[in-house]
This record gives sequence, structure tokens and C-alpha cells, in this order.
Amino acid sequence: MRYGSEKDLWLIVVNWVTAIVMIACFAIIWLEPTVPSWLRWVLSAISLGGVVVPLWMTYGTWYEVKESEVLMRSGPLFWRLQLEDIESVRPSRSLLAGPALALDRLAVHSRNRRIPVLISPVDRGAFLRDLVSAAPHLELGTEGRSAHRVHAIPGSR
Repeated sequence: MRYGSEKDLWLIVVNWVTAIVMIACFAIIWLEPTVPSWLRWVLSAISLGGVVVPLWMTYGTWYEVKESEVLMRSGPLFWRLQLEDIESVRPSRSLLAGPALALDRLAVHSRNRRIPVLISPVDRGAFLRDLVSAAPHLELGTEGRSAHRVHAIPGSR
């Protein structure tokens, strides 16, 4: 199943302001007669990228649990984690970059990565239940704060 990303309002505002500023830059580039033609095209491409990428990331961030992997996309960026490599999933408020549009995140720890992948699915509970049902070596925490944690079952590998 595919899960959209939870979105913090401040991040949506930052991405839209960035896009609007880049649209203004694009207009200025074409309205300024002293800009050389070759530079106008280069700056236009950069400006349009500055419009498309933040909006693509804002509305194109999702996570999908498949039979053998978890797919994660944020605009043009893509991550793939094999289910068998996932060691744990824990709540996080880390400011590190990742395919998460909210600060209320889940850190997905994997054997093959030093730094966890940070995600923010809208329905954390359903995402974690889906993950545990697809990965028999993982189990879901059951009480209080551990309810949004997943960890490997000892001796399951």
C-alpha cells in the first residue's frame, strides 16, 4: 500500500515561497533587456527547476511497502530498502534530510546504511502494521511509547 507524507505547514509555506520567488526571477530575467541571450536561457532553466522541484517534493512524497522492499520517493529523489535489511523503526524528531515533510518522523534503521532514512507517513500505525506483516523478522511494539516502534525479533535471522 502507498502512504503519503504528513506535511508540516511551515515546510509547505517555504516550498511555495521558494517557487514564487523563482517565478519572479524568471520574469525578471525575461524583462531585463541587458541580459545576454545565452545567460537568459541558463538562468531560465535554473529558475524553472527552482519552481518544479520544491512543488514536486511537496506533492510527490510517498512511501510504499512491497513484498520484499520499501520504496520511498520525494520528488525526483528515490530510496529503496530491502525488508530483510531493516533492523528497526523508531520515532524521531531529527532535522537530517530525508523523504519526510514533517518533523514528526520515523527513522528506518537498516543494516546497509549508517544513517537511517527519515520518513513521515500520514498514517504511522497502518504503515508500521503493513511493514511488520510484510517482514516476518520484525515485530511491532505494543505499549505506550513503544507502540510506534518496530524492531527485529531476536534470533529471527
